[in-house]
Amino acid sequence: MALIKENNINQFGVQEEYYRILAINLNMQFKYCDITVGGYTSKEARLSEVEPMNIRKVRAKWVEDEFEKHFSARSMNNKSIYVQAYKYLETEEFFKDCIAD
Repeated sequence: MALIKENNINQFGVQEEYYRILAINLNMQFKYCDITVGGYTSKEARLSEVEPMNIRKVRAKWVEDEFEKHFSARSMNNKSIYVQAYKYLETEEFFKDCIAD
């Protein structure tokens, strides 16, 4: 899974269009989820096992009932944590116009 943001130029003036989740950290005590995303120039760059060009951290922090809605064991219902995290990323401003890959 990944997200594609077409025609995106990063802060270095370089094309950065392919984003994948590198890490997910759930904090059940304080009800948040940190999602670490790596940005690559393309899918081909990602598949060649190079390091990501950029790393973004997105904190999914809601009121308690919203956290329960997205990341509690009950809401997961045997779904992949990655599927849930990608769904959340698509609600974030930066990733709203991305295409799922």
